[in-house]
Amino acid sequence: MTLTEQKSLFICQNIEFGLKQEYERNSELSDTVCARALDNAKIACKHQFGFAQNESVSTSIETAGIVGLCVAIALKQVKELETLTLKEYMACIEKVRRSVLLHSQDGERAYYE
Repeated sequence: MTLTEQKSLFICQNIEFGLKQEYERNSELSDTVCARALDNAKIACKHQFGFAQNESVSTSIETAGIVGLCVAIALKQVKELETLTLKEYMACIEKVRRSVLLHSQDGERAYYE
């Protein structure tokens, strides 16, 4: 495993830990809503770095925590620590999003459960 792969795995775990907290805070949070929040988080992260200004971020009470979590991780890991590039970080969010969708086939909150 390369150093970049190790860093990406670490970042994915950080995102997943935050998602676990969001699922525990909100018993109504479904995998489908979580996946949509991750899509919006990618846009919000791009906004932080001056990209995707034409795209809008849609959040709700259920998704604001997920979007905020992903933006906070991006600011820390991409901007401050320079652990990954923005493109690599977007790939981490996408990897977690695909996992959420894969697990959602087994129930509304199967990713969390």
